[in-house]
Amino acid sequence: LLEEEEKPLEAISNSWKRLTSGHKGSSTHSRENHNQTGISVGNSVANNIPEGTFDLKGDGNGGFIIDSGTTLTFLPHAAFTAVAQLLDCAVGLPRSSDSDFDLCYQLPSGSTDDVAVPDITYHFGGGADYVIRGQYSFATVRDSNSLCFLTLEMGESSDAVAIFGNFHQQNYHILYDNANHI
Repeated sequence: LLEEEEKPLEAISNSWKRLTSGHKGSSTHSRENHNQTGISVGNSVANNIPEGTFDLKGDGNGGFIIDSGTTLTFLPHAAFTAVAQLLDCAVGLPRSSDSDFDLCYQLPSGSTDDVAVPDITYHFGGGADYVIRGQYSFATVRDSNSLCFLTLEMGESSDAVAIFGNFHQQNYHILYDNANHI
């Protein structure tokens, strides 16, 4: 279950989202896989993510997990590239390569005051949307005067599992019901 912490109590009671697992795991692959269907940057959907990018493969590889033990979010190459293209347009700053992050932008005058960063929405099966506010999607790297996207690219392997890390779980109440796989 996902819910933003900042809403008034009466709004919370009517807006809980249920995110059910698409796969219960097995004796060799015990993790829960979630039916991740797409990503949006602001109001733009990343339409060029190939179908099946987040699917769990028959051998247990691939998929999309929510992991409270991993700090950052990791996306497969195709998804990361599609999101990065939309971020380039939305952020409107030149890219910077002065950081260990995969996607950074050079800040004008070293300040984020005039930089509008978009929300990132992860779309899941069943109509559940998980919105990450812009301030939780980026961090300022002062040594390089850069604004960096807090998601890393995993490479081009189709076996890689996408990981939704705990930094993007901030200000949400996330409940795990392992017995019912939700």
